[in-house]
Formats: sequence, C-alpha cells, structure tokens
Amino acid sequence: MIGACSDTTERKLAEESLRRQTERLRNLHRIDQAILLAVESPEAIAQTALQHLRGLFHCQRASVGIFDLEKKEVRVFAADVNGETIVQMGKDLPEEAYGDLEILRQGRMEIVENISRATSPPAVARILQAEGIRSCINVPLLSERGLIGALNIGWEEPRAITPEEMEIASEVAGMITIAIEQARLLKETKRYAAELEQHVRDRTAQLEAANKELEAFSYSVSHDLRAPLRAIDGFSRMILEDYIDKLDDEGKRFLNIIQGNTKKMGQLIDDLLVFSRLGRQEIRASGIDMGKLAKAVSEELKLAVPERKLKFTINTLIPAQGDQAMIRQVFVNLLSNAVKFTRSTKTSIIEVGGWTEENENIYYVKDNGVGFDMQYVSKLFGVFQRLHSSSEFEGTGVGLAIVQRIIHRHGGRVWAEGEVEKGATFYFTLG
Repeated sequence: MIGACSDTTERKLAEESLRRQTERLRNLHRIDQAILLAVESPEAIAQTALQHLRGLFHCQRASVGIFDLEKKEVRVFAADVNGETIVQMGKDLPEEAYGDLEILRQGRMEIVENISRATSPPAVARILQAEGIRSCINVPLLSERGLIGALNIGWEEPRAITPEEMEIASEVAGMITIAIEQARLLKETKRYAAELEQHVRDRTAQLEAANKELEAFSYSVSHDLRAPLRAIDGFSRMILEDYIDKLDDEGKRFLNIIQGNTKKMGQLIDDLLVFSRLGRQEIRASGIDMGKLAKAVSEELKLAVPERKLKFTINTLIPAQGDQAMIRQVFVNLLSNAVKFTRSTKTSIIEVGGWTEENENIYYVKDNGVGFDMQYVSKLFGVFQRLHSSSEFEGTGVGLAIVQRIIHRHGGRVWAEGEVEKGATFYFTLG
C-alpha cells in the first residue's frame, strides 16, 4: 500500500483570503451603489450605508453621527441595531458620545477591543457598554471642511480588530463622507437655485412695475406736453393771421421761429414715445421680403422730395424673419437719414444691399453724403446724440436709437462706418 500526502494549508488560506476579498468588494460595491441612489439627504445616505455595513463586519450595532462643533453636539442620523435600522431624527448627544475629537481630527480611529477590561474607557465606550456592546471601533468622517462626523461599529462580544477590518472601516467612512458632502452641496445648490428663481421673480415684478410707471409717464408726457404746445402753436398762428399788419419783419420772424420749434418739440415727443414703446411692443414675426420693403420706402421718400435728384439702388436682398412693421421703421429711419445727409451733393446716391454670413443675414444702407468721423461712432446710436448741428440738418437725435432698439429686440447687431465728406454705411443683422 503506497500513500502520498501534500500540505494544502497555503492554498486553503489563499482561497479563504480570496473569498473574503470577494465578499468585501461585493459589499463595498453594494454600499457604493446604495449611497448613489440615496443622495437626497445625509440621513438617507447614513441609513442606506448602515443597512449593508453589517454584511461586512458581522457587527451587532452601527451608527453615523454628524458633529455640530459650535453647539458641541453630535446628531445621530441612523443607528442599525441587530439588523434593524432605527432612524433617530433630531436626536442630539454630547459630542464625546462619538469619540475623542482631538484623535478623530488627526484622522485616527479609536479602538476598544474589550470595554470591560479598559482601565479608562472613552465616553463612547461607556455609552455603548450600557447597550450591551463589549468592543467597538470609532472612525472619523473627514472632508475638506475638516471633521464632520464619525462612524461607530460595535460588537456584543470582546474581539480583536484586524488590520483588514480597520482598512474596510476607513473605506466605508470615506464613502459615507463623500456622499454626505455631495448631498450637502446638492442641497445648497437647490437652495441657491430657489433663491435665484425668487430673485428673478422679484426683479421681473419690479421691471413690470417700472414698465407700467414708464407707460403712465409716457402717457403723461404725451398728454400734458402736447396741450401747451398746441396752445403755443395756435396762438402764434392767430397772431400771424390776425395781426400780420401790425408786426414788423422781425416780429414775424420770431413767431415763425416759435412755430418751427413747437413743431420740432412735437416731433421729439412722438419719437420718444415710439422709442419707449419699442421695449414693450410684442414682436409679430413673419417672413419679410426685404427687397420689396426697401423699394417701397425708397419710393415714398422720392415722392416726399420731388425737387431732389435721388438715385436709389436696391440690390437683391435675402428674405428675413421678423416684425414687418418694425423692420419697415428701420428702413424708414436709415433711408431718411441717407436722404437728409446727402442734401449737399448734386446727385444723392443711396445703395441698399446685403449678404449671408454664418447664421445671420447682414444688410446695409450706403450713401455718398457728408459722412462722419469714426472716432465718434460710439455716439451714433445714443438718444439725443448728434454729430451735426440742428442748424445744418434737422432731426431729434432719436432715429438711430430706435433702429438699434428694434434690431436688438430681433437678436441682431447694428454698426456703422463712415468718413468725413465721403459718405456713410449703416449695417444691421437679422437671424
């Protein structure tokens, strides 16, 4: 009879180690996945983690507490006792109930392998001993903010805590810490979002109130200023008609100046009202035949000044989307300016054209008039900004501001190029 034997101790130990490692990874993965599904609050994270923690440690008790260092208290978020998760919401204990803060701040664990034999057990051990716990481990929860809490694990029998168990406890504490901080950030983000939404609602209400006040003011300006203007215009006209033989030439000239200025003031009021209404007027978008619109405006301007030699060139224009009445006002203001500022030329040459670039259509109105100095281009589109005196060219200084407001409301841009005595070109874009 022949027999042979071999020592399988190392293989069995390796298999047992592999089994424990596999079980460890499986439980850590379960904790990780459970935490990811419970990010709505720190309480839910603590409760979820403790449900899986006992599978790793085969312990009888586990709990998570969060420190309030100002109040010197710790709030218990969850306590798992013999497999039953007991959420103790709002229960505050003295901070020593979760260990020595100085030790925990250093990132070290508190370990008591046999509470009954400890000569001077920490406060946390004495509290657990009263609940029937004989050995425990206290693990810090450290984040970038510092010490935020602690993880307690306890057993009913005295036992040695292995290095592997300490490593696992540290890993679980790290996972819980990250999840709690993420939940805190999520909560703060939601609070900031809610505050921002409320701020936007408040600002919207303020803007609506301001718009109503502006509308009331515009009506008041229209009504209250027009009445005295009509009176001034009416009485000056009556003087010119009924007392013409009693006035000398200078008196007649003064009255004509008064009438001219009342007319100018009336036009200024009209322009300001149009400008203020543009910010509130609803945009009625539709397809616009830009070439047809520009040609119609140019024909009207020709009829208004039949004595002038006006040469309009309307190139092929790309159709656009927008409020036709508003875009018509853009052409009226730009082409009227071109007609006005080419007055000193023998033949006024005005060109309208455009092209497509990326996601927008670019249109322009070009003239051979007096032009302007480019160092003052930033003033062109401001209200009451004029680069030429009213004695040279009439106007209220609001026309280009109206153009800019209309184009901005359509999501476009407006700009200009020019040279003194060599004309100007005004550009605008539409999506």
